[in-house]
Amino acid sequence: KVLAHYNGDGDAIGWQDFLQTLPALGQLAATATDGGKLAYTSAMVLKAQEDKTHAGAFIASLSNPWGDTKSAENSATGYKAVWPRDFYQVAMAMLAMGDRESPRIAFEYLEKIQASEKIAGYSGTPGWFLQKTHVDGEVEWVGVQLDQTGMPLMLGWRLWKEGVFSDAEITQWYHKMLKPAADFLVDGGQVKILWNDTLIKPPYTQQERWEEQKGYSPSTTAAIIAGLVSAADIATQAGDSESAARYLAAADKYSSELEAKTFTTNGSLTGDLGNGQYYLRINANEDPNDRSPLGTSNAQVIEDESQVIDGGFLELVRYGVRSATDKHVLETIPEYDNLNLPDLLRTKYEFTFPGVEGVFPGWRRYGIDGYGEEIKGGKGYVEANNSPDGRGRVWPFFTGERGHYELQLAKTNASLDLDTLRNTYVKGMELFANEGMMLPEQVWDGVGNNDAYNYPLGGGTNGATPLAWTHAEYIKLLRSYSDGKVWDRNASTEARYVK
Repeated sequence: KVLAHYNGDGDAIGWQDFLQTLPALGQLAATATDGGKLAYTSAMVLKAQEDKTHAGAFIASLSNPWGDTKSAENSATGYKAVWPRDFYQVAMAMLAMGDRESPRIAFEYLEKIQASEKIAGYSGTPGWFLQKTHVDGEVEWVGVQLDQTGMPLMLGWRLWKEGVFSDAEITQWYHKMLKPAADFLVDGGQVKILWNDTLIKPPYTQQERWEEQKGYSPSTTAAIIAGLVSAADIATQAGDSESAARYLAAADKYSSELEAKTFTTNGSLTGDLGNGQYYLRINANEDPNDRSPLGTSNAQVIEDESQVIDGGFLELVRYGVRSATDKHVLETIPEYDNLNLPDLLRTKYEFTFPGVEGVFPGWRRYGIDGYGEEIKGGKGYVEANNSPDGRGRVWPFFTGERGHYELQLAKTNASLDLDTLRNTYVKGMELFANEGMMLPEQVWDGVGNNDAYNYPLGGGTNGATPLAWTHAEYIKLLRSYSDGKVWDRNASTEARYVK
């Protein structure tokens, strides 16, 4: 009886009923390489991340990472909280499956976590979205991450363009929530809440998408630019042509200065390691060629920012800020993919799976990442207690991010071979799922001591599982391959910057 109610048999309302409300899910399953098993599971996993009391509050994961060694005597939020960045991924994935209700309610929820005088203890410039909150909107973490202000603008624009919001509705949301967000991305301002008392001057961000470093970030800037172009379209619809022009002027300025602030021509990755020319993960100041130090994070001391490569530059292509064949993008890929980099700096790893033909790519967040199992003792991140021997592992959603880039590159070069892409990137993500069809935050990359857990190569570690972002990336990759175009690509941004 319980199972029947869970499934939705007879008069009961259950998961079968929910799946039937997703008109695009069938076509996504047909695009998969596993018959749709992970697609249908992901649909339910993503919906399960929504809080049952506060509608629209999509959390990052129903787990505590490395919870096997973390005491549960005291309550801890873990990943069971709202980050607008992870939230955006989930809302866009729900929309990709044809769900028009969940993304709408999610967007409306965002008003609860936008900085303003309504937030207890906040004073300063309104408009940005809080770093991390409880599902009821209670403040938890308060760093300013500017991509988390750009993404709500992108989401609102997309819901309007897909017809989820009418012209009148998006105009109301513009005045209520989106205009303050866009104004903050142009002007920045003083913010003060808990420990955070600082002046924000976009596109310089207090924290990038990994919540660890301040400076000029390609991935953050991509979201800022796409967010401002989206805001300009909405402002025009709302009759605010003056603001629309201001948003576009700021976006153009950020775009024109992007490489001057984030692309090094004097990087330390030279010789067998690269040619010294690539996008930095993040630049701590306005000079990308000075090899300046970054802040210490996860006990990792980074004395030279140009040693650190990551895939954030691919977001420039995903959102339409740069062409897939932009020379700066193409210059960065060899360093990002270099298998000859020492493990400390290397991001790309290749995986094989028993009984499966092929080699499948995966990437770490960035070089010199300490958020994972330690190398010497093999202990999990929590048990190792921020050890300098920590090592961040491969995150499966980067296989999806790269799969999106490769789709756009193939379209740009008129060389689309969708079967090869599916059997590399879609299948790769499917293989990273565990026996319960849960996609993990990180998988074992084969580097260092594995005695503590004996993870199989490519198997999930005890980081957050399931990670909503990973399941969302998989769904969006299926939608992109089904449509033959990148689902997250912002048409207005592309029209403005990709010639």
